[in-house]
Amino acid sequence: MRRLLLAAVAVFLSASPVIAQETESPPADPIAAKAEGERILAEGRAADLFENITAEDGAVRLRHKASGMVCIFEAAAPGNVVRVYPQSIMTPNRGDDVSCGNTMMGATFTLYATRYRTMPTEAQDMASSVASIRANWTNVQPLEGAFGVASVEGRPAPLFAAFKGRHPYGWDAATFIILTHIDGWSFKTRASGPVADADTIALAAGLMSVASIPAPKN
Repeated sequence: MRRLLLAAVAVFLSASPVIAQETESPPADPIAAKAEGERILAEGRAADLFENITAEDGAVRLRHKASGMVCIFEAAAPGNVVRVYPQSIMTPNRGDDVSCGNTMMGATFTLYATRYRTMPTEAQDMASSVASIRANWTNVQPLEGAFGVASVEGRPAPLFAAFKGRHPYGWDAATFIILTHIDGWSFKTRASGPVADADTIALAAGLMSVASIPAPKN
């Protein structure tokens, strides 16, 4: 799984032809990728909130207009989805709370963009995310490991948390949170998958976060 999952990360990083050859995947079809982007937006009823900016490299790219987050999908991957969450007291406008996600080689990845009426601190935001895991998972324990978090010069360093436990669907898994606040938006990356592949999943989640979250405007 390690090799396959790392190969899938190439989609998020516009990989070189050498890496693309190593994946042994057929050449990406930009027309099919564009169509998959339209399908995702239609299914998620999100065409008014996202732009389909899929280019010639065949990776599906959907940009959230309000936050600038770019959701990147492999056209043939299962579970490609965009979600628009209901408005609430904390997120009063349509499009203030959205996510996009997919499944790659047995691991699930979801990126969230949220604009709160009153923005919590990053520490408060992370504490809320951890509390949600503890409320929905069982036997949750901190996951020890030398997990490096990808970052980009000029951007704030993200917060990171790693756990293992019993997923709500009944399987043992590792799960990760990468969280940062930029220009009034909370960006969160969640990834969950087999504990045996925790280091690879964490790496993939970090690279996806870097590729998808916009740079600060100032």
